[in-house]
Amino acid sequence: MKKIPSRLLFSTLAATLFISFSSPVEAAWIERTNPGIFDWSDIVYVSDGSKIVAVENGVGYLFISSDDGATWSTSTSAGVRNWRAVDASSDGTVIVGAEQNGPIYTSIDGGATWTVASTAGSRFWNDVAVSGDGTKLAAVFGTSGVTGYVLTSTDGGATWATSTAVGQYSSYDITASDDGTIVAVTAHNGPIVTSSNGGATWATSTGAGVRQWNQIDSSADGTSLVAVVGGNNHIYISGNGGVSWATSTNAGARGWLAVTVSADAEFIAAADSDGYIYTSDDGGATWSAAIEAGERPWYGISVTANGAKVAAIDYFGEEGAGGYIYTFSSVIDTAPTVTTGDASLVERTAARLGGTIIAVGSPAPTTRGFTYGTTAAYGATTTESGTFSTGAFLADISNLNCNTTYHFTAYATNDVGTAYGSDTIFTTSACASSGGGGGGGRSRSRSNIATAPTTPAVMATTTLVLPVAPQLVGSTIPITSLSNDEAARQLLIQLILLLLQNRGTVLTNGAVTQASTTVLLVSRLNPVPNSDLEAGMRGPLVRDLKEILIRANRGPRALRLLRIDTGDIFDSFTAMAVAEYQRSVGLPATGYFGPLTRAKLRSEGF
Repeated sequence: MKKIPSRLLFSTLAATLFISFSSPVEAAWIERTNPGIFDWSDIVYVSDGSKIVAVENGVGYLFISSDDGATWSTSTSAGVRNWRAVDASSDGTVIVGAEQNGPIYTSIDGGATWTVASTAGSRFWNDVAVSGDGTKLAAVFGTSGVTGYVLTSTDGGATWATSTAVGQYSSYDITASDDGTIVAVTAHNGPIVTSSNGGATWATSTGAGVRQWNQIDSSADGTSLVAVVGGNNHIYISGNGGVSWATSTNAGARGWLAVTVSADAEFIAAADSDGYIYTSDDGGATWSAAIEAGERPWYGISVTANGAKVAAIDYFGEEGAGGYIYTFSSVIDTAPTVTTGDASLVERTAARLGGTIIAVGSPAPTTRGFTYGTTAAYGATTTESGTFSTGAFLADISNLNCNTTYHFTAYATNDVGTAYGSDTIFTTSACASSGGGGGGGRSRSRSNIATAPTTPAVMATTTLVLPVAPQLVGSTIPITSLSNDEAARQLLIQLILLLLQNRGTVLTNGAVTQASTTVLLVSRLNPVPNSDLEAGMRGPLVRDLKEILIRANRGPRALRLLRIDTGDIFDSFTAMAVAEYQRSVGLPATGYFGPLTRAKLRSEGF
């Protein structure tokens, strides 16, 4: 991906330094004093930018940061070693570290645990390379006066093969394409050699020449290569996998030691071993000195796949006693992208709204929700706070008018601003039914009688196990059976109230027995009413609803229905008990008994 050229850049013109940047970016190099001052030997910023891994030379540790270098953790399980090189898969799950004059170590859990790649042997390792998925590894060894080979693995480091076809060189650095098929190696005081089949066969890149090569890096597809030469020399770039090379003279002749490129090789950063870091946003055509990072003995540098984040290491520091890690980010601040979904679970006075964040922008949204109203001017807003990523979200709204069309739109807000989805509409359910007009144009008043259920009642057997109050043991309640008449229904309510108040146990013959006796209570259970019910209505369906709410027993409002029997009237106590149940199951607590509440009760077996 081509990096958006809004990085804080420095350029030299007529011996004057100019700074160019684009608002709202506030990019800067940051000196990371945590984890401390060390003789750093290598660093990698994983491709997706989620992790930085750095290793120190001498007797030291491997360090990992998951917040762009702000904080670091020490991978103590990897051990205290003379680390030489490190690389990682695209997401940082697989990490490979090489110990100088020691073995190669691999981790498949982001550095939590480690395995010794024993078949690779203990050698003077110079560098390692890891494919994007972490399955293919390559490593080079050798030093001045000691020649070495390239080793490759196709099983994550379990087994290794020595690629003798490349020849023996005092190899210095290695890079690989994202799929691990294209590999390129620089030889110190030698040539650049490349392979297009994962190291099976090799070709000498004669166009680059024999030089004091240091580091090399490649684009994600391996077609673009950038290599640097130490001493007073230049940066070399190839756009065809090493067949031919061009000298990037605009960067100047310097003591180049390290180089890194983005996935598309449009962004390049190269480090002078005793000077500045230089960056290019156009594939090496023009260069700028990162003056803000300072003039230091830079030793290693790494960039994310999109070229937006860079990490570099200072080997000696200003006093020659070790240096710090430095990071840079040029992530563009952008608003999120949001789409509006559909309204669901629409009732007379409530509905559930849906939306999706399809792109978080930068930084991540901290607020999301919906605006809604009877016109596109909206007027009401829901708000949810947090740190949000991409994905769908919902909000329940209530206190709506029945039989009314509403407009709504989803939104998400970050530091840049608020983004909205498209305007979407829904219509609430019809208002409560009213009688039709009679002859002569006279109209009848609205009926508030809840009609009888069309589904027949059923008999159910319920097992109750309740402790018994001592004073009730041995007493008898004169109930031998429960019929379907109204008197039996009232008696059942009183019986349930007795159980709740006295915490007793009742047998089917009415005898109260010792504590924790299992009994069978046979009762007539009416089905969930099919009609919508609201305050002011009355009838057998209202009574059925009350009994269901009592059986559901979601809190004190339901118990109040037991203690204060108002018959078949949908009064304020009934509305409060409905709202109590709605809150308990995550529905809008409207107190109105509609399709949403009806469906939930049925799903719970009522």
